[in-house]
Amino acid sequence: MCSSDLWFHKWQQKVEVGRVLELGCGKGLDTGFLQVSADFLVSSDLVTDHVASSRAGNSNGLFLVLEHAKPLPFHSQAFETVVAGLTLHYFDWHTTTDILKELRRVLIDGGVLLARFNSSSDFNHGAGKGELMESGLYRVPRKPASDLRFSGWKKKHFFEETDLRVLFRGWQIEYLQQTRFSYYGNEKVAFELVASTG
Repeated sequence: MCSSDLWFHKWQQKVEVGRVLELGCGKGLDTGFLQVSADFLVSSDLVTDHVASSRAGNSNGLFLVLEHAKPLPFHSQAFETVVAGLTLHYFDWHTTTDILKELRRVLIDGGVLLARFNSSSDFNHGAGKGELMESGLYRVPRKPASDLRFSGWKKKHFFEETDLRVLFRGWQIEYLQQTRFSYYGNEKVAFELVASTG
């Protein structure tokens, strides 16, 4: 585990009641805490092996292989909270805005999104490196034995605070702060965001 695990501890009250959707559950490092806190948890990831690992370590809840760049297979207003730790910054601007529209659709009125996004200052983890595809979005080589979602190349979006404020127009931003933490042996710089549907 890296020291960024369970980054949302300080937002525990946001996930203590109701139904929670976890996007990008990975191998389940955050899932165990969410299972204890939430009334009902749906954990999802694009990588089948990650979902299997998360399910093996956490017996309760629903585990799905899910591509969140596509319409989500849930009714509107299905969740009180969505948790997305370092999983919403692999897309171009248009796709990201579509994802946020879908998250807003599946959240109840007043529902909350807890998320972290790559910062444009995250130089240890690729900021400013690779082929620039659009403002803040880079096409970079996939590291061996990492990020199985992409073969050969992947996209990584690095955000300024102003970018996130534009993306979340129409949401109620409760917290937006750049933070630093240890991530796979190096310092990582990311924005931590809490936003509600109003």
